[in-house]
Amino acid sequence: MRSIAALVVGTAVASIVYWVGAVIALLAMHGIPLGSPGGPPTGADLLVHLMLAAVGTFAGSKVSMRIGRGRRELHAVALGALLAIIVLSGFSKPNNWPGWFGSAMAAACILGSLAAAGIRRTRP
Repeated sequence: MRSIAALVVGTAVASIVYWVGAVIALLAMHGIPLGSPGGPPTGADLLVHLMLAAVGTFAGSKVSMRIGRGRRELHAVALGALLAIIVLSGFSKPNNWPGWFGSAMAAACILGSLAAAGIRRTRP
């Protein structure tokens, strides 16, 4: 049960970090009033979303590792895999994003979780 809770809370944290960052980036890059100018995203939009996916997954993985028991790194990797599957299913429908973007965002989620699993906190 604790491992499932760790994944649920980690997913929530990753989603919140990603979406708050996405709203801030949208406002900073496209201005107010809020809204998309339409058309395909720019290269900067793509880069920001990939970075936010990695950072959000990193944060969610760290939280998941903190909550989970046993081999905590597995919680981070499982979260990255779960988010990658969610991203791939979300980009399976036609949209304005490039065809490769769903796979790149899934890879960013995996890399964010691997980075979280690889960084260990050392105590003096």
